[in-house]
Amino acid sequence: MLAMVYLLTTHTFNMTRFLSIAFVFLVFGTVSFAQPLHPCAELIWYDEFNGSTLDAAKWTPQLGDGCDIDLCGWGNDELEYYTDRTENVKVENGNLVITSLKETFGTRDYTSAKLRSIHKGDFTYGRIEARMKLPQGEGSWPAFWMLSTDETYGSWPQSGEIDIMEYQGKDPNAISGTVHYGDPYPGNKYKGLVYRLDADGKYYDDFHTFTLDWDSTSIKWYMDGNLYHTFTKITIIPYHWPFDQEFYIILNNAIGGFLGGPVDDASFPQVTLVDYVRVYSSPLNFKILGNQRVLVNASNQVYYVPTAAGATDYQWSVPAGASIVSGQGTSSITVNWGGTSSAGNIVLNIVKACGSLNRTLAVTVLDEQNCKLVLDDMDGNTNISYDTWTTSRFATSYANPVKTGINTSNTIGYLIKTNTTGTNQFTINQLPIHDSAPYEAGQRIFYMDVYCNANPGAAFELRFQNKAKASGTYPAGTRTILKATTSVVNQWERLVFKFDRTEDMSTLTTEVDQIAVVFNPIEAVVNKYYYFDNLQIGLLPYNVINGYTDLANCDILNAFYSVTNNPSSNYQWTVPTGFSILDGQNTSDIDITWSGLSSGRIYVQETISGCSLYTGTLDIKVLPCTDGILGGENIQALTIYPNPSRDQLTVTCALPSPTDVKLIISSWLGETLMTKNYSGQSGTFNEQFSVQELKPGSYIIQLVTGSDIRASQLIKY
Repeated sequence: MLAMVYLLTTHTFNMTRFLSIAFVFLVFGTVSFAQPLHPCAELIWYDEFNGSTLDAAKWTPQLGDGCDIDLCGWGNDELEYYTDRTENVKVENGNLVITSLKETFGTRDYTSAKLRSIHKGDFTYGRIEARMKLPQGEGSWPAFWMLSTDETYGSWPQSGEIDIMEYQGKDPNAISGTVHYGDPYPGNKYKGLVYRLDADGKYYDDFHTFTLDWDSTSIKWYMDGNLYHTFTKITIIPYHWPFDQEFYIILNNAIGGFLGGPVDDASFPQVTLVDYVRVYSSPLNFKILGNQRVLVNASNQVYYVPTAAGATDYQWSVPAGASIVSGQGTSSITVNWGGTSSAGNIVLNIVKACGSLNRTLAVTVLDEQNCKLVLDDMDGNTNISYDTWTTSRFATSYANPVKTGINTSNTIGYLIKTNTTGTNQFTINQLPIHDSAPYEAGQRIFYMDVYCNANPGAAFELRFQNKAKASGTYPAGTRTILKATTSVVNQWERLVFKFDRTEDMSTLTTEVDQIAVVFNPIEAVVNKYYYFDNLQIGLLPYNVINGYTDLANCDILNAFYSVTNNPSSNYQWTVPTGFSILDGQNTSDIDITWSGLSSGRIYVQETISGCSLYTGTLDIKVLPCTDGILGGENIQALTIYPNPSRDQLTVTCALPSPTDVKLIISSWLGETLMTKNYSGQSGTFNEQFSVQELKPGSYIIQLVTGSDIRASQLIKY
């Protein structure tokens, strides 16, 4: 089915969940199913609505018009009053039924229902899915969405909002998927896309499946298995990523409001049907932990993962030039690195009875002698100024008393911790740093030589802050924290600082004009000395390009590609033959267009302070716009029940004139696993067969006739 995808721009707005369509972004005709569930994924929460009453162990109705919580109209000028009456919410015929009525109730002229899973179904990561039939009638505004359970990062939108599906009755062939984040109003932000059916398609005509895949780095939206929107952790910079906490599910139908618009009273009652809501675990939502940026010949670097329940083996591999010193077969290894050519991927395969869990970690090996910005080498090459310090003994021109190992400089800096409480720190100004976003994204690193008599594991923090805002109580004005810890005592070592956390989100990355260098912020002892030298910034030889990789050759407009912006850099982009840059050359964002079917690689080279090793690439391709998938010319949905299924499956569909039918079950890799042939079928095709021989997982079922193909996803458990 032809589908159109629209871009919702990111900007400020003054209501809780209002979206405005900006312009057509891309048109997709090819259909790509959602990634199959991993064999180790588990159905961890669900409601099939097969009973006769609402399951109070899973849902809590929210009542009223919002005025009781000082949010009249729910912040969106909505017109309904939510109730828990059976007139507005009930379970019957295998569906949750939300009925919106034109009636006076309380102070409102419409009633409806809103259900929340808060404290009964709260999730961090996984696949969240619902099959729904949406209401007909202008003024309806149903949604399948999520909010933060504990609001860890503050009130809306600081703790985030995930709209899995929103629909407007005034535009019945469009739904949208959106995230909300950013600062309190008016600094709130959102990003989303609209997915359209073809001109004849209406979301109230039939059931559709709305799916969200959510992990620690990205959120993906699917409609009937078709991926149409991806939002990544990099995309949100310079704002905080709040989508790492528990969220709960909401099902409701609002009336009117900023998005619902004018109401057609003749359309009532408006009915929203929900066949099921399912939540699956995310077994691959873990990552290899350890330093991703190491210096040449770094030794004894530890990489590890959380212990996996049921794991029988941990199979690690490292790039050529690096070696595993110990830990093969366990959840933690120690690695020695070589020169810059030893950079590459650490790969882990965890073996479990249900399948394999594979993770990869890219490691960059940095030669500190190349492509660097020197802040202060204590030997006359100084590009910063020292502002304040919170200790009585501090100097930046001290004779090096231990010229051994990696540091044989004549002059160093020192600080002696004299207080039994609090921190000891100094601040530096006049920075050649104008934005801390590249440090939060891991695209810049900071390193420094340190010699101290504190115990191994002593912490050092670099606090990127705005001087004026940081004059009060910490963490006010402090945006970005980089952190490193020592591994030896009374020896020089080169510490590589990496992003640890953000503190004051109201301070933007572009407001950073000072760094506080904090020595051992939590150890409450006196007479600890810290020698330091060679404060430098490393420019890593890679860049992450954000943008779509699969484009469609339909009504071509434009596509956008970007990298993290550093105002002091210059960016040179090249695009494949058949593509052209409309706007943005020499900046961090470009707008491109294309003609015909083509493919190739977008390339960007960033130059900063004469260093031009900082590059990135992204492979893209343009696909034809056809109406079919899996080779078919006319693909329709196939009705299968039950789904998920354990042993028996029933397939139902209406057939044209008498025809032969082939039923095919295949894996997501296209491997045919089961074929059944039926001759001379007509009328309603209704067949039951066993799927007991299939392993738990996700499959594609196709029903092929002489004139069309029906296809659906099957979950076997």
